[in-house]
Amino acid sequence: MTPLSLFYIMLAGLGIGWLASMLGIGGGVLIVPTLTLILHFPIKHAIAVSLIGVSATSLMAASNYLKSGLVDVELGITLESSTILGALTGGLLSGYLKSGILYILFAILVIYTAYVMWAGKKVKDIENNGYSHLTEGVGFSYFAGLASALLGIGGGVLKVPIMNLVMNVPVRTAVATSSFMIGMTAVTGVFPYIERGEADFHVAGAIVIGTLIGAYIGSRIMRKIPTLILKRAFAVILFLVGVRMFIKGI
Repeated sequence: MTPLSLFYIMLAGLGIGWLASMLGIGGGVLIVPTLTLILHFPIKHAIAVSLIGVSATSLMAASNYLKSGLVDVELGITLESSTILGALTGGLLSGYLKSGILYILFAILVIYTAYVMWAGKKVKDIENNGYSHLTEGVGFSYFAGLASALLGIGGGVLKVPIMNLVMNVPVRTAVATSSFMIGMTAVTGVFPYIERGEADFHVAGAIVIGTLIGAYIGSRIMRKIPTLILKRAFAVILFLVGVRMFIKGI
């Protein structure tokens, strides 16, 4: 990998970080398609890079949420005990799955994300910080961790609805607690990829630098752009990306 190639990857990461922060979605949903469809990385290598990138960039968001007091640390640790087990399962399972299956699974995730962005997130407006259905939350969190490591995503697209819609956690607390958990989930999930030699740390470093800069820029200008129009337009693009990955998978 030449320095110029890494520079282009960093620029791609900048765009990913900007879009992710503007649209309120996890960068993993964008990193994997960019690396596979545009830069022609093998999907397992792209997933490994995405997990490293997600774990690094989530630290910044988590630190801000911790300072603001929005994170329910006790809930996060409780759910993460199950999520980490799921992430380890997903990382190990990916070694046995054919690339085509991973493309199809990721295509389904991307199309689902496009639908959520187009329709708008359904959330419960909850006033207190209490939560219920802990057993169900722990069970669902296992599958969120599995999907995270299997597809190279942070898992917020799954964790936030689990906490808000299933466990009755206020949406802001759910988002903050999910960000607190993402780093631990991604780090656990990437270990099997590293063991199999599928993680390129040079590419991951370029992605991390780019996404951090992009996320900073996006957070500065997000109020100046009509995000509804941006979300609708990008939902269409994500849908087309999902269809393209599905076709590549089959």
